[in-house]
Amino acid sequence: MAGNIENPESIDMTSPSHASGKQLWENRGLLVPGVRAVMGQRFTPEECELAAPQLTRNVFERLGTAFHNKHVLEIGTGIGRFTPGLAERTTSLIGIDLSKNMLDRAKTAVTGRENVRLLQGNATRLPLKDNTVNGIFEFAVLVHLVSEYEFQQAISEAKRVLKPDGTMVLCGQLSQDNKTHMINPQFIHRPIAVYEQALHPLSLVNKRALESLGEKFTMLFFQ
Repeated sequence: MAGNIENPESIDMTSPSHASGKQLWENRGLLVPGVRAVMGQRFTPEECELAAPQLTRNVFERLGTAFHNKHVLEIGTGIGRFTPGLAERTTSLIGIDLSKNMLDRAKTAVTGRENVRLLQGNATRLPLKDNTVNGIFEFAVLVHLVSEYEFQQAISEAKRVLKPDGTMVLCGQLSQDNKTHMINPQFIHRPIAVYEQALHPLSLVNKRALESLGEKFTMLFFQ
């Protein structure tokens, strides 16, 4: 049934300096209203609400028909800001997030969509069998995996569940000087070469630029 949540894992606590990992996102999902829960906390709620619709439109304009007629996994569903649009463009969609509070909100966003399944799980241990999907979408999740082990494990898991003919679309902030930069304890910028090396034998076939609230994002298309 659409929107069901399955497989649960077992001071300002919404900022990276006071919470870490799963608890950070549980706190944001519970305490931060609106789309600001999944955006930079330095922005005001009004700035986030104004910028989010344009960012979503830009993402789907650049995504095009990459997931047409595909069974897709969304890693890091969050509150579901991209999930309804992905559901419209795919045959079926599995949304996975670390936070139950985020998924509770995502469930509302996909009410009535029978081709969506929501699972609670970790990107480093995806609760899916090998070769399950032929499309993967991720927006600003890998940039929060500051541990090199967790980053590589998440990439390895994504490749494991992706069918050989599949398409993986990763979107986030990249470093511009071929060096990795730790922005804060929960946020990291890696160069594009790190992604290409980690995704091998998949190849980078396209990249598209995005910008929102002065932040530059890059969508990387791997096949």
